[in-house]
Amino acid sequence: MTLLILDPCTLSETLPNASLSSPVRVRLIAQVVEYIDHEYALVIRPVNNLIGAESNGTVKVRLPTTNQPLDRELTSLGTIVQFDAFYDGSGMTVISCGVVDSGALMRENGLEVMRAVASLERI
Repeated sequence: MTLLILDPCTLSETLPNASLSSPVRVRLIAQVVEYIDHEYALVIRPVNNLIGAESNGTVKVRLPTTNQPLDRELTSLGTIVQFDAFYDGSGMTVISCGVVDSGALMRENGLEVMRAVASLERI
């Protein structure tokens, strides 16, 4: 089961048993702070209204290498993005990434549904 993570800064706290031998699949939703071209990486932070608090923490995520050029919107400051990845306790291996339609988050009950899904216990 893929776990929805709304605060990338809490991965190690949320998934303390993740390891190289037992990685956990996650879907991460966050906001772009910076694109580091020479590292092919994004610096991301939580979307504050998704986590219901102010957070200044950031996480660097290396993007998967492809032969396709990156969508410019994906690397733009402030863009809300999603990553499907495996978390191994110390880092993430990103499988796919894309831009989140921020309008979907603003629909009726959108934020509440997202928070409820993120708080589900893993079986």
